[in-house]
Amino acid sequence: MATGSPNDVLIVPGRLYADADSTDPDDGPPYGGTELGFVKDIAVKPVVTHENIKNSEFGVEILDKIYVGEVWIVTCTLMTYDPDMLAKIYPNISTGSVSGKPLFTYPGSFLPGTRLAATKAFSLLFAAEDVERDPSFVLYRVLPMLVETAELNFSSDLSKGEEFRCQFVATRDGSDRLAQKGLFVDLTLT
Repeated sequence: MATGSPNDVLIVPGRLYADADSTDPDDGPPYGGTELGFVKDIAVKPVVTHENIKNSEFGVEILDKIYVGEVWIVTCTLMTYDPDMLAKIYPNISTGSVSGKPLFTYPGSFLPGTRLAATKAFSLLFAAEDVERDPSFVLYRVLPMLVETAELNFSSDLSKGEEFRCQFVATRDGSDRLAQKGLFVDLTLT
C-alpha cells in the first residue's frame, strides 16, 4: 500500500450546473445547461436505511438486518449566483418589473401543500474546475430544497461576500439512474 502524502489531499474546486448535457471539455461551461454557481463547499451524503430482523424468541434482540434503500442528499454553499440559478432552486422567484432582477415574494404562489417539489426537478452536475484530473459527479434527478439554516445575509464586509446554502434530494430518473461519480469525460449525462 502506498504511503499518503500531503500533496495527495483532494481539493476539488468546481461549479454546479442544472440540466447539463455534454461531457466534452471542449464545449466548456455551462456544458449545455444552466450554471448554478461556484461551489464553496459541497457534501454528498447517502443516507442508508436498514430494517431489523428480530429474533422473536428473545424479544427485541436483533438477529439480522436487511438493506431497504437509501436517500442521497447534497448540501452545498454557492458563492456566485445568477437569476437563472435562483429560479431553479428557490420558490417564489419572479423578475422585477422595473429592474429585471430577481424578486423574492413570500408567500407568493408557492403555498404550503400546493405544489410537489418534483415540479422543479432537474439533473445536477458538479464539474471540477480541472475536469481532466479531479472527480466530478452527476445526480440524474434532484429536488431542490431550502436548507433549514439558509440565510439571506447582507453585509458591508467586502471580504465576506454573499453565499447561498442549497440542498438537493436525489431521486431516480426515468431510466432508473441515481448518480455517477468519476472523471468528467467518463460521466454519462443523457
